[in-house]
Amino acid sequence: ERLIQLLGDTAIAELLLAQADRHPERADVLERHLERAEPRARYLLDQITSTGHRLLEKLSPVATEATSQAAE
Repeated sequence: ERLIQLLGDTAIAELLLAQADRHPERADVLERHLERAEPRARYLLDQITSTGHRLLEKLSPVATEATSQAAE
């Protein structure tokens, strides 16, 4: 769910950037989107990288080791 939200914001930003390139008056819409999306992206990234360890342990001990090594 969090990754989908992040990818959705990215896709929207890419579309708005393309629109702003063709229609400069749309640049404000892109800026407003980025002002909201950037903090949300940082929050989602933190949630993705710092939660879910208990579920990973249940699913696979190997996945837990890989996650622990990546965190270091």
